[in-house]
Amino acid sequence: VEDALARDYGELRQEEGSVEAPLLPMVLDQAIQARLHPPLEDGMQGPVGELGRAFGIVPGGRGDLPPPTVSLHTPPLLVFFQCLMPWAEIDFTGVAVEPLTWSDVARGAAEGVRGAAVFTWGLIGDLGRLALMGAEAAREKLSQPK
Repeated sequence: VEDALARDYGELRQEEGSVEAPLLPMVLDQAIQARLHPPLEDGMQGPVGELGRAFGIVPGGRGDLPPPTVSLHTPPLLVFFQCLMPWAEIDFTGVAVEPLTWSDVARGAAEGVRGAAVFTWGLIGDLGRLALMGAEAAREKLSQPK
């Protein structure tokens, strides 16, 4: 029995079963560290590529990664819609980005509607003034003797 347990659970650390401070399995911990700290690429190769060189992003270091724009503390449906955007980058630390709430979405939508209404009323007023100026010019032209 001891041989079977050692063979099946040889990679487990003793601290992993602790209730006080549960740890991730070593494989998951290594995967997280690899994701958070990717190896630096040499020269102009790597995650930056042609587009990064075009915009002057220097490979290596943190300058080649876009800043996070999506907080994990945001409601899941909003995170889904935010992640549909091509510039979306998730903040895995949970502290770099302010979470978005449904009230923020409602406030933004109300501001958008308000801005569209102001623009529409301004456009209607400008078109009305243009029509009056055109009618006045036509009236003057018709009232001039030939």
